[in-house]
Amino acid sequence: MSKSWPRTPLAEEIIASQADVITLQEVSDHNRKFMAPLFEAYPFSVICPFRPHQDVGVLTSLAVVDNTNFCVDGAGMAGVQVRTPEGQVVWVVSIHLEWPFPFDQFAQASLIEDKLQSMEGPILIGGDFNMVTWGGSVVRLAKAADNEPLGPYRNTYLSGRPYLPLAIDNVLVPKGVTGHVERRPRLASDHMGLLARIKLP
Repeated sequence: MSKSWPRTPLAEEIIASQADVITLQEVSDHNRKFMAPLFEAYPFSVICPFRPHQDVGVLTSLAVVDNTNFCVDGAGMAGVQVRTPEGQVVWVVSIHLEWPFPFDQFAQASLIEDKLQSMEGPILIGGDFNMVTWGGSVVRLAKAADNEPLGPYRNTYLSGRPYLPLAIDNVLVPKGVTGHVERRPRLASDHMGLLARIKLP
Protein backbone atom coordinates (compact mmCIF):
# COMPACT_ATOMS: atom_id res chain seq x y z
CA MET A 1 0.00 0.00 0.00
CA SER A 2 2.95 2.38 -0.24
CA LYS A 3 2.55 3.88 -3.74
CA SER A 4 1.39 7.45 -4.30
CA TRP A 5 -1.94 6.84 -6.04
CA PRO A 6 -5.21 7.67 -4.23
CA ARG A 7 -6.68 4.79 -2.23
CA THR A 8 -10.28 5.90 -1.82
CA PRO A 9 -11.69 3.01 -3.95
CA LEU A 10 -9.71 0.53 -1.86
CA ALA A 11 -11.14 1.97 1.35
CA GLU A 12 -14.65 1.73 -0.09
CA GLU A 13 -14.04 -1.87 -1.17
CA ILE A 14 -12.86 -2.92 2.30
CA ILE A 15 -15.72 -1.14 4.09
CA ALA A 16 -18.25 -2.79 1.75
CA SER A 17 -16.85 -6.22 2.65
CA GLN A 18 -18.12 -5.75 6.23
CA ALA A 19 -15.09 -7.62 7.52
CA ASP A 20 -14.77 -7.70 11.32
CA VAL A 21 -10.98 -7.36 11.22
CA ILE A 22 -8.58 -5.88 8.67
CA THR A 23 -4.84 -6.57 8.40
CA LEU A 24 -2.87 -3.93 6.50
CA GLN A 25 0.69 -3.76 5.21
CA GLU A 26 2.64 -0.83 3.72
CA VAL A 27 0.61 1.81 5.53
CA SER A 28 1.99 5.29 4.84
CA ASP A 29 0.84 8.77 5.84
CA HIS A 30 -0.25 9.24 2.24
CA ASN A 31 -2.38 6.11 2.27
CA ARG A 32 -3.92 6.96 5.64
CA LYS A 33 -4.97 10.31 4.20
CA PHE A 34 -6.75 8.76 1.22
CA MET A 35 -8.11 5.86 3.27
CA ALA A 36 -9.45 8.04 6.08
CA PRO A 37 -13.00 6.64 5.63
CA LEU A 38 -11.66 3.17 6.40
CA PHE A 39 -10.03 4.27 9.65
CA GLU A 40 -13.18 6.18 10.57
CA ALA A 41 -15.33 3.08 9.92
CA TYR A 42 -13.35 0.90 12.32
CA PRO A 43 -13.30 2.12 15.93
CA PHE A 44 -10.00 0.46 16.86
CA SER A 45 -6.64 0.37 15.08
CA VAL A 46 -3.06 -0.45 15.99
CA ILE A 47 -0.39 0.71 13.52
CA CYS A 48 3.20 -0.41 14.06
CA PRO A 49 6.33 1.13 12.48
CA PHE A 50 8.22 -1.05 10.04
CA ARG A 51 10.07 0.15 6.94
CA PRO A 52 10.00 3.90 6.14
CA HIS A 53 6.42 4.73 5.12
CA GLN A 54 5.45 1.04 5.18
CA ASP A 55 3.88 0.35 8.55
CA VAL A 56 1.70 -2.65 9.43
CA GLY A 57 -1.63 -2.53 11.18
CA VAL A 58 -4.81 -4.17 12.39
CA LEU A 59 -8.24 -2.55 12.33
CA THR A 60 -11.32 -4.07 13.94
CA SER A 61 -14.96 -3.43 14.74
CA LEU A 62 -14.95 -6.17 17.38
CA ALA A 63 -14.54 -5.64 21.10
CA VAL A 64 -10.86 -5.39 22.02
CA VAL A 65 -9.52 -7.18 25.08
CA ASP A 66 -7.93 -4.55 27.32
CA ASN A 67 -4.19 -3.93 27.01
CA THR A 68 -3.53 -6.63 24.43
CA ASN A 69 -2.49 -4.63 21.37
CA PHE A 70 1.22 -4.81 20.56
CA CYS A 71 3.99 -4.03 18.10
CA VAL A 72 7.25 -5.93 17.72
CA ASP A 73 10.06 -3.49 16.94
CA GLY A 74 11.52 -3.98 13.49
CA ALA A 75 9.56 -7.18 12.88
CA GLY A 76 6.78 -5.96 10.61
CA MET A 77 4.17 -7.29 13.04
CA ALA A 78 1.10 -5.83 14.72
CA GLY A 79 -1.49 -7.59 16.82
CA VAL A 80 -4.49 -7.31 19.10
CA GLN A 81 -6.78 -9.69 20.95
CA VAL A 82 -10.49 -9.39 20.20
CA ARG A 83 -13.74 -10.93 21.39
CA THR A 84 -16.19 -12.21 18.78
CA PRO A 85 -19.96 -11.72 19.06
CA GLU A 86 -20.14 -15.40 20.08
CA GLY A 87 -17.74 -14.74 22.97
CA GLN A 88 -14.60 -16.36 21.58
CA VAL A 89 -11.31 -14.58 22.31
CA VAL A 90 -8.77 -14.64 19.48
CA TRP A 91 -5.59 -12.84 18.49
CA VAL A 92 -5.49 -11.03 15.13
CA VAL A 93 -2.00 -10.46 13.71
CA SER A 94 -0.79 -8.55 10.64
CA ILE A 95 2.60 -9.52 9.19
CA HIS A 96 4.80 -8.08 6.46
CA LEU A 97 8.00 -10.02 5.78
CA GLU A 98 10.95 -8.72 3.81
CA TRP A 99 11.93 -10.54 0.63
CA PRO A 100 14.25 -13.48 1.39
CA PHE A 101 17.04 -12.17 -0.88
CA PRO A 102 18.85 -9.86 -0.70
CA PHE A 103 17.05 -9.10 2.57
CA ASP A 104 17.17 -11.08 5.82
CA GLN A 105 13.72 -12.63 5.95
CA PHE A 106 15.05 -15.48 8.09
CA ALA A 107 16.09 -13.23 11.00
CA GLN A 108 12.86 -11.24 10.81
CA ALA A 109 10.78 -14.41 10.82
CA SER A 110 12.68 -15.57 13.90
CA LEU A 111 11.54 -12.47 15.83
CA ILE A 112 7.94 -13.09 14.82
CA GLU A 113 8.25 -16.81 15.57
CA ASP A 114 9.35 -16.06 19.14
CA LYS A 115 6.40 -13.69 19.66
CA LEU A 116 3.86 -16.15 18.26
CA GLN A 117 5.14 -18.92 20.49
CA SER A 118 4.67 -16.69 23.56
CA MET A 119 1.02 -15.90 22.79
CA GLU A 120 -1.73 -17.91 24.47
CA GLY A 121 -4.94 -18.68 22.62
CA PRO A 122 -5.93 -18.98 18.96
CA ILE A 123 -4.24 -16.66 16.46
CA LEU A 124 -5.52 -15.44 13.09
CA ILE A 125 -2.77 -14.13 10.80
CA GLY A 126 -3.05 -12.17 7.58
CA GLY A 127 -0.21 -10.62 5.68
CA ASP A 128 2.25 -10.17 2.90
CA PHE A 129 4.82 -12.89 3.54
CA ASN A 130 6.90 -12.33 0.39
CA MET A 131 7.14 -16.11 0.41
CA VAL A 132 5.04 -18.94 -1.00
CA THR A 133 2.95 -21.03 1.38
CA TRP A 134 5.40 -23.95 1.45
CA GLY A 135 8.42 -21.69 1.99
CA GLY A 136 10.44 -21.99 5.16
CA SER A 137 9.34 -18.72 6.78
CA VAL A 138 5.62 -19.36 6.26
CA VAL A 139 5.94 -22.94 7.51
CA ARG A 140 7.84 -21.81 10.62
CA LEU A 141 5.33 -19.10 11.50
CA ALA A 142 2.37 -21.38 10.92
CA LYS A 143 3.94 -23.97 13.21
CA ALA A 144 4.72 -21.39 15.91
CA ALA A 145 1.06 -20.32 15.95
CA ASP A 146 -0.25 -23.90 15.53
CA ASN A 147 -1.84 -22.66 12.32
CA GLU A 148 -2.23 -23.70 8.69
CA PRO A 149 -2.87 -21.77 5.46
CA LEU A 150 -6.52 -21.19 4.57
CA GLY A 151 -7.63 -21.55 0.98
CA PRO A 152 -5.97 -22.82 -2.20
CA TYR A 153 -2.67 -21.67 -3.69
CA ARG A 154 -3.41 -18.67 -5.88
CA ASN A 155 -1.46 -15.81 -7.38
CA THR A 156 -1.75 -12.57 -5.40
CA TYR A 157 1.33 -10.67 -6.60
CA LEU A 158 0.67 -9.34 -10.05
CA SER A 159 4.30 -8.72 -10.97
CA GLY A 160 4.72 -12.50 -11.17
CA ARG A 161 1.88 -13.35 -13.49
CA PRO A 162 1.18 -15.12 -15.75
CA TYR A 163 4.46 -17.02 -15.95
CA LEU A 164 5.40 -17.10 -12.27
CA PRO A 165 2.28 -17.10 -10.07
CA LEU A 166 3.26 -16.02 -6.56
CA ALA A 167 0.90 -16.66 -3.67
CA ILE A 168 2.83 -14.49 -1.23
CA ASP A 169 -0.20 -13.01 0.55
CA ASN A 170 -1.69 -15.53 2.95
CA VAL A 171 -4.20 -16.13 5.70
CA LEU A 172 -3.11 -18.52 8.46
CA VAL A 173 -5.75 -19.91 10.83
CA PRO A 174 -5.76 -22.33 13.78
CA LYS A 175 -5.97 -25.97 12.78
CA GLY A 176 -9.58 -27.10 12.61
CA VAL A 177 -10.92 -23.67 11.65
CA THR A 178 -13.09 -23.76 8.54
CA GLY A 179 -13.73 -21.06 5.98
CA HIS A 180 -12.76 -19.81 2.56
CA VAL A 181 -10.65 -17.08 0.99
CA GLU A 182 -11.43 -15.07 -2.11
CA ARG A 183 -9.27 -12.67 -4.07
CA ARG A 184 -10.43 -9.09 -4.25
CA PRO A 185 -9.84 -6.48 -6.99
CA ARG A 186 -6.36 -5.07 -7.54
CA LEU A 187 -7.51 -1.43 -7.26
CA ALA A 188 -4.19 0.02 -8.54
CA SER A 189 -2.00 -2.02 -6.18
CA ASP A 190 0.58 -4.60 -7.27
CA HIS A 191 -1.10 -7.10 -4.91
CA MET A 192 -4.60 -8.48 -4.93
CA GLY A 193 -6.46 -8.31 -1.64
CA LEU A 194 -7.76 -11.37 0.19
CA LEU A 195 -11.11 -11.63 1.95
CA ALA A 196 -11.47 -14.54 4.37
CA ARG A 197 -14.71 -15.78 5.86
CA ILE A 198 -13.84 -17.85 8.91
CA LYS A 199 -15.89 -20.03 11.26
CA LEU A 200 -14.23 -20.58 14.63
CA PRO A 201 -14.94 -23.86 16.42
